Amino acid sequence: MISLQEVGTSIRGAVRLVFGDAGGMEAFDDSPERFWRSFWAAAYAAPLAVILIFALHTGTPPKSWGRFFVVNAIIYVMAWFLWPLIMVSVAKWLNRGGRYFRYIQAYNWAQLVGLVIKLGVLVMAQAMFQGQGATLLLFFVTLLILVYIWFIARTALEVSGWIAAVLVAADIGIAIAIDLATVSLAKG
Repeated sequence: MISLQEVGTSIRGAVRLVFGDAGGMEAFDDSPERFWRSFWAAAYAAPLAVILIFALHTGTPPKSWGRFFVVNAIIYVMAWFLWPLIMVSVAKWLNRGGRYFRYIQAYNWAQLVGLVIKLGVLVMAQAMFQGQGATLLLFFVTLLILVYIWFIARTALEVSGWIAAVLVAADIGIAIAIDLATVSLAKG
């Protein structure tokens, strides 16, 4: 179990990173215990992810709501563990294995912070704009979140901006593949 103090410290660190404050990395360390507890961010993010899925779900309803929920739940868990699993080898290859636990902690809590931001902007965009305006605002916020993830990779792994950009591009590619699989499998 994770303490509320650790949750608060981790979220504060992730929020500092949102604003480009590298000092936010002080909230994370190189311990395997904190690494594993950082996956609690997925549990805190789950209700928000459900709301976001329904908010973005357009078109015809799925043939089976049960299948829709099961597929989305499986893909949700897979999405939270796939990038960290890939990064075990990548961090070693980059000679940054000693920074891996710190990076994944920051990355996991950043996923929660990013989801809160996306959901907040989506609600605001729906209230203020219709159609293209909301889509454009959400796209812009997504780009800002990608810069946030880039900053975390660059800062936590202590790599160049180019290497951090390649990591973010790979993460995006994997996320797109997961989204396509989810849509295909969930609709049946």
